[in-house]
Amino acid sequence: MTDARTLRLAHFDITPQKVEAFITYQRTLLRSLMDTSGEDWAGRFAFGHAKALKASGLDPLDQKRIAADAAAFCGRRSAVAEVKARIRELKARHPNLSAREASILEKGPSELEKLEDASELEATLGAVTMASFREREIELLELHRAVASAEGRGHVHSRSQN
Repeated sequence: MTDARTLRLAHFDITPQKVEAFITYQRTLLRSLMDTSGEDWAGRFAFGHAKALKASGLDPLDQKRIAADAAAFCGRRSAVAEVKARIRELKARHPNLSAREASILEKGPSELEKLEDASELEATLGAVTMASFREREIELLELHRAVASAEGRGHVHSRSQN
């Protein structure tokens, strides 16, 4: 099993400037995918990707690295938002809950606490990257979902936020 220090070495620091460039990449890619149509999905995506790389100033390797780290961050933050929304919904319906729902409501706060503890993710991604992502969290989450949807992959993350 790999330790956190080894994992940390595999991730470079993503500065606020790199996050800004990645957001530009995501917006440009999304716009390109939405503005084009046709059967040649691979061609449309390749064209959009090249256009987005140029607009953002990112090199392809940096874009891939940032995308992977942003996906990990967005996945975690989306899970937090989903659990918060579920707890709110169950509290609003309380005491009219099934036994399963009551159990979820009872365990929800402790599970939420575990999800909100980003120390393991921060140990992997680094403090600079986490601070940069947190600074632009709302935009990153919205673009993460929108690009996944435009790519036709759908997405499992909830649309609710904190």
